[in-house]
Amino acid sequence: MKTATQSPISGKLLRAPGQSIDRRLTDLAYDMVLPLIMSTVVLWVFSLWEWFRFFSASPPNPLVYTAMAGVFSLYAAFRLIPAIRTGKRLKLGLEGERAVGELLDRLRAKGYRVFHDVPTGRGNIDHVIICARGIYTIETKTRRKPAQGSAVVRYDGETLSVNGSRPCEKAIVQARAQAAFLKRYLKDRTSRAYPVRAVVVFPGWFVKRTRRHANINVWVTEPKALHQWIDRDPPTIDLADVKMAANTLSRYIRDFE
Repeated sequence: MKTATQSPISGKLLRAPGQSIDRRLTDLAYDMVLPLIMSTVVLWVFSLWEWFRFFSASPPNPLVYTAMAGVFSLYAAFRLIPAIRTGKRLKLGLEGERAVGELLDRLRAKGYRVFHDVPTGRGNIDHVIICARGIYTIETKTRRKPAQGSAVVRYDGETLSVNGSRPCEKAIVQARAQAAFLKRYLKDRTSRAYPVRAVVVFPGWFVKRTRRHANINVWVTEPKALHQWIDRDPPTIDLADVKMAANTLSRYIRDFE
């Protein structure tokens, strides 16, 4: 009789950078792309088999299978083209979140607490930093940039313009909502009104600001420059409260699912 075994990992783990996007990519592959491809292949196999029989001694009529395969191929193409586009977009977002996550993980050497892919119920916060200078929710926006020429994000404190596109405030509104969620959650759990700063980062892009960062509510910057912005903030949280906030968020993440 074999001895029963179990995994040596007993506790729940924290989330990795881009975990939500990684799960969406997996779901896209297994729930849509793979079934469509397999169904199309099976139908064409039946169709080719019928054509083979058609040219043999006792020919059946392969037209029905051919028609079915053709119609389903059109349907599969109709569904696969947007799925492939979505997959490419998610893959780009995943690469961006992982790149930013690697940069932020270096801040652990300074005693910063770094969390990734924090679920909110309606979405997720890509990254969270907790340190004596404050708490920072970080939204990663990964955009393809021109192979040549400038790649500039302009920010006026309220709206963003990516390489001359029409100014939009969606990313700023999203970042504010994430910071408000975390601030509210920590207040409910700890009775502490922690200072939470909303941040939007654009990997690989140059961010041009028309207002000084001290006068804006939401920071928009390049990932590599974020630590410099944080260093300009004065310490406002004592170490005991830093630890309490980090432990509270850690429990929330582990118990979310």
